[in-house]
Amino acid sequence: MPTKAQVDDFYTSLGGRVQRGRKRANLSQAELAERLGLTRASIANLEAGRQRPSALHAAILADVLDVPLQDLLPQAPGMADPVQEAKEELRERARSWAGSIT
Repeated sequence: MPTKAQVDDFYTSLGGRVQRGRKRANLSQAELAERLGLTRASIANLEAGRQRPSALHAAILADVLDVPLQDLLPQAPGMADPVQEAKEELRERARSWAGSIT
């Protein structure tokens, strides 16, 4: 089970991704709020990680910002990072290979 800090970090990261996507889409907080049926304050709180969007709002956000939902959502707390695992496996292989040629 993720800790409160991990959950808070998840939503802070999500908020940063929403903010970057909103800016890339050249939308103000008010414009994004209007498209989602929310208030500008809700968008500000979402971007700061203080408000947690529903699954429906997350899907609509991804659509409005024209990004895949999986790119909008950070990795869930406690889940293995496949990229990091691959890097670690490559490092281990390199160490093994280097050890075999000495």
